[in-house]
Amino acid sequence: MGEVLGTIAHDLRNPLAALLSNVGYLGMVSRDLPEDIRETIVDIELSVEALGRMTLAVALLGAELTGVDTARGGVHSAEKLLDLVWPQAERAAQSHGVGLRRGPSAKGSCAATEPHAQTALSALVHNAIACCPTGQFVTVSLEARDGTMVFSVEDPGPVLAPEFRESAFTMAGQTTTKGRLDGRYSRGLGLYVAGRSASLAGGTISVVEAPSGNRFELSFPVSR
Repeated sequence: MGEVLGTIAHDLRNPLAALLSNVGYLGMVSRDLPEDIRETIVDIELSVEALGRMTLAVALLGAELTGVDTARGGVHSAEKLLDLVWPQAERAAQSHGVGLRRGPSAKGSCAATEPHAQTALSALVHNAIACCPTGQFVTVSLEARDGTMVFSVEDPGPVLAPEFRESAFTMAGQTTTKGRLDGRYSRGLGLYVAGRSASLAGGTISVVEAPSGNRFELSFPVSR
């Protein structure tokens, strides 16, 4: 089953990349088109990007079932990782009617395995966007702390319930949390993708008490 899922994910990547490239081109040449058509193109782009993230979830499931992972570690600029996830996150936030902003941002590099580090951060940000109330803000901050680079993803939505703080990041836990606000389920097995990717990247995710709402912290060792 793991090999089958891996094959499906592999086969999906090329048509999705072609769709994204073509819809991106349509977006660039659509300035003179009616507004409703431009909005339709944006909706298609968002849907293709969401399908891309779901394909990553399928690939992770396949890799976990087969025990095979070919990613490699390295040294990465923490700010660069955030820059890489930002464009899709901004478009998703706008579509959901919420704001996306950067909080304080420290400079530094982290020791992490790619592409898993980027996937973990993206999954947490998209989960926050999905759970954030309309008209409110998701805030992403970056801090150097005690030998780690910490990405903080905060939103005023429901807090992940204590009983789900381990299971929500697992494959099996996603079936339990779906349909519960305090389970913070998001499309494409969002928290499973975050948890599995963080582990493969050499990082950790924690749920931290916030003045209001939910706060996830994704931590990687500082590269020295």
